[in-house]
Amino acid sequence: MLQMQCLQYFLVLFMNFLLFSIAIAFPLQHQSHPSTIKVGALLSLNSTIGRISKTALEFAVERINQEQKLLPGTKIALKIMDYNCNTSQGVAAAMKLLEEEVVAIIGPQTSSVVQSVAKVAEAVHVPLVSFSATDPLLSGKHYPYFTRVVFNDDVQMTAVANIIGNHGWKEAVVLFTDDNLGWNAIDFLSGALEPYRCKIVYKVALHPNLDMLEIHHNLIRLRHIKSKVFVVHVQPNFGHSVLSAAHNLSLFDRDHVWIVTDAITRTLDAVSSDVDLWKEFHGIVGARSYMPMSSKLKSVQYELRSKLGDKHATYRSLQAYGFYAYDAIWTVAKALHDFLGKKRNLTFTHASLHASASGRVGMAKFKVFENGHFLLNEILNVKFSGATGLVKLDTKGERVGTCFEVVKFTHKKLRIVGKWKEETGYYTILSDVNGGGVGHRVFGAATGNQSVSHDIWSRRSSKSLHDWYFQKYSRPLRVAFPKDAIQRGLVSITVDRSNITNFHGFFIDVFEAAIAYLPYNVSYTFIPVGNGSSTLNLDYLLEKVADQEYDVAIGDIPITPARLQRVDFTQPYVTAGLVVVVRQKDYSSKKAWSFLEPFTPGLWFTMLAFVIFTGLVVWVLEHRKNKKFQGKRLKQQVGTSIWFSFSTLFFAQSEKVKSIRGRIVVIVWLFVILIVTSSYTANLTLLLTVDQIKPDFQGISEVLASGVPIGFQAGSYAGEFLNKLGLTKDRLVPLQNVSSYTKMLYRGPKSGGVGAIVDDLPHAQLFWSSQCEFKTYSQQFTSSGWGFAFQKGSKLTVDVSTAILGLEENGELQQIHEKWFGSSACDSTDSTESNHLGLDSFWGLFLITGLVSLTSVILYFRNHLFYIMLKICRRDLSMTTLSI
Repeated sequence: MLQMQCLQYFLVLFMNFLLFSIAIAFPLQHQSHPSTIKVGALLSLNSTIGRISKTALEFAVERINQEQKLLPGTKIALKIMDYNCNTSQGVAAAMKLLEEEVVAIIGPQTSSVVQSVAKVAEAVHVPLVSFSATDPLLSGKHYPYFTRVVFNDDVQMTAVANIIGNHGWKEAVVLFTDDNLGWNAIDFLSGALEPYRCKIVYKVALHPNLDMLEIHHNLIRLRHIKSKVFVVHVQPNFGHSVLSAAHNLSLFDRDHVWIVTDAITRTLDAVSSDVDLWKEFHGIVGARSYMPMSSKLKSVQYELRSKLGDKHATYRSLQAYGFYAYDAIWTVAKALHDFLGKKRNLTFTHASLHASASGRVGMAKFKVFENGHFLLNEILNVKFSGATGLVKLDTKGERVGTCFEVVKFTHKKLRIVGKWKEETGYYTILSDVNGGGVGHRVFGAATGNQSVSHDIWSRRSSKSLHDWYFQKYSRPLRVAFPKDAIQRGLVSITVDRSNITNFHGFFIDVFEAAIAYLPYNVSYTFIPVGNGSSTLNLDYLLEKVADQEYDVAIGDIPITPARLQRVDFTQPYVTAGLVVVVRQKDYSSKKAWSFLEPFTPGLWFTMLAFVIFTGLVVWVLEHRKNKKFQGKRLKQQVGTSIWFSFSTLFFAQSEKVKSIRGRIVVIVWLFVILIVTSSYTANLTLLLTVDQIKPDFQGISEVLASGVPIGFQAGSYAGEFLNKLGLTKDRLVPLQNVSSYTKMLYRGPKSGGVGAIVDDLPHAQLFWSSQCEFKTYSQQFTSSGWGFAFQKGSKLTVDVSTAILGLEENGELQQIHEKWFGSSACDSTDSTESNHLGLDSFWGLFLITGLVSLTSVILYFRNHLFYIMLKICRRDLSMTTLSI
């Protein structure tokens, strides 16, 4: 009985302990979801966007609360605060929301207010989800609790730069709001234009409170700006005034291009009923965030229009902000679904906070959202199909997968003419008027063929914008080149049936290919300069370009620092460093002692020493036990050992090695012999075949030290370079053409010729390809290049340089080079290194065999000495035993 009571008592204690443990381990299992979760919103209700967004948020909350599976048993209570686009009121409104213990805040609506509110929200761990703040500096690094479902201005400016750059414009003027949002966006635009070699030449910062007269005063100076491309990035309600002022100043004529950003594009669409305004803005191109048409977007659009009523019927394009607000509250709801699904608490605790976001806040008591960082992570991980498309954020809280539409204002409607995608960075021009067709032309940062779709720009139906941009080149470019290049074989002349003279040649073909590569048409005519019989001074030709007598100079013109001060050079289209050209002589008749040339004297002596040394080591190790190394005389034994060592060089030795140490020494020595003899055979073969022809001089240093006359092409950079080296005039021989190289080199210094010629590498290559009977030698000792010379400040310089890089990338430049120079049929070696092998190539092998031999001898004598000592000890022991 007592045992039964004890058992029952033990069971009761065990059950209580078990229940207590479960309660401690799983306390949240008994906690139900809160019935209401408060979410705040900061809006400017005195603006059209604010009122539309308020309606969208209320409609979204209504749908969220109707979803049974999203937040079962929980309703979202939306708390909206109006801050009237004022930063101070925005901070105060945010603090009131935080006092209501909201778990997230939708907004603020403007970027300037975000910068102040985000710091307070970070302190209390409440995430912000904006639907309209696009300042690129509102990144997750500086504002970790700030996220947005709208695009970033950084992305929008990249899209605008892509449109500008890939249509070939090189200069732009920007008009923007004089605030942080405007300056930050334009800074990003400037950086995005750099890959296209386009720059902002003028900036107009406009305060949003300017009246029409003040706007006119700021824009009137634009009439004297050469650039005709204008980008407008101002606040939506201010854009209409800026564009109207530009229209009144006749800045919308056929020679101007106007590109407006997303906010203005939607504002202009809002005034579609004003016929007069559409006539003013006809032809303006705008960038607008793209929203793929879906059933959800249609549903939200229908509900939003019905709730807004006729009052906002004309603001159909501004409803995009309502769609973003709709997706923002859904982002919070889906994040709360995952948050509560992981059994996390929505608890707030009191904490003392110094709010530094506003100078007027000071010290205050706030309730901190304990698990706010967990909710922030859930917001960053949200992914769903919203009204504006796929909603997905990166780790910085920025929306990914942004796409922009390029639209044109024409005939009382917006016409979609292109699209730009963030993922690819490519801009597609659409063939369908409504933007639904397949893109027929794609532009990207690395696109080679860049031509304008004339259908986009209504004011330029048949004339390329690039032709307009270079309208000052209404006459053909005057392209000058040295006439003596014809005689030198660099240029050839043909006359067609129409009696028109055509020029062909390496640099002419490169120039024509570069001009054809440009995204616009440039006509040109070639003008030979000089008498053709003597070499033209290239500096004289460049002076004519600098004096605007010619537009561009082409030819074998090396780029030098001094010439860059007078003209602008393009990217070098060929490497043209100076080389030395000398005669090469056949030394095959002087090969009586050629078998000694593979090795240096030092290596021969070392080989002989180690042959004798190795033979003596083998004799020491073998002569006591091996009869082959024994004899009546010491001379005979030493001779056998040396013979043994020498025989290993050519064939297997007849003497057998019996000792272990001797075999080790011989194995290592045979390995050394194998490497050395193989190297000797290979080098001797090279000397007797390939290296039979040698140059008179090896490199510019030997030429300068020899004192022989040096030839150079008259008027070329080579003569200037040799003068800088301090050579006297009696050693410098100017040559009029490449054809004289053969005669002067054949004569040599003793017969009135030259010992060497210094010239550009392409000239030397041309000489080699046609003069195979004269063996030549070269080694490039300077680095330079040939380029096309334009007048200072010419806009064609950068474009032609870009074209040359494109020709080099696609291989066309190499094809032109091979066409005119080809691969030389002459066998000439460029190597000037001595083929004699020295001790430095084999000292490691000799060190190994020497150490092995010495170690074997030392061990041998140590053991031999041990045996002698042992024998003496045994003899002494036996004598002692006998005496006893």
